[in-house]
Amino acid sequence: MYNEQSTRVVLISANVADFAASKGDPNSGLHSEYLDELTAADRERLFYFTSVESYTRSVLGDGFADFAKEQPDGANALRLKHLPRILNTFLVQNRPDRRYATYEADDLDFSISYVQALPDGLFAVSGIMDFMPCWHANSSDQQLTLKDYGKSDALAADNNWDAHITLIVDQQLRVLKADIDGEAVAL
Repeated sequence: MYNEQSTRVVLISANVADFAASKGDPNSGLHSEYLDELTAADRERLFYFTSVESYTRSVLGDGFADFAKEQPDGANALRLKHLPRILNTFLVQNRPDRRYATYEADDLDFSISYVQALPDGLFAVSGIMDFMPCWHANSSDQQLTLKDYGKSDALAADNNWDAHITLIVDQQLRVLKADIDGEAVAL
């Protein structure tokens, strides 16, 4: 539901000469001439940033801008290189009551929601991994992939699973630690 009082208004402009309270300090906030025209409630909702990078750092975490510079396609690279192995390992380890289909990179989506820079050039990357959980519906020994769903009655499925995943990665996107929905994955 839309709530005008809780809606944030963001102004991003590198033009500090016209918009910043102090031309010498781009982090000084919005110039008082603009603030004087707003109600007190609107002043509380308005946020001024001098760049998309400074906005990204404030909203998505201090490491997101650095991570995005170093890995502009980081979410996709992680999805292609690591997430299928991590997900398949997680399901075997943490959901032993069901035998799940084997997932490949094309079977899941990954969106980064937060990145935090860590010491030693590491990053904590959090996001949402979206996939359709399919498990073996019979006792066949054949290992099935998600591509077998609908072609055989050997797989059953639920609605999509939007799993929260947190990864500790280095600058080369090697995954050092992972958890899915708060449960650790042994790598």
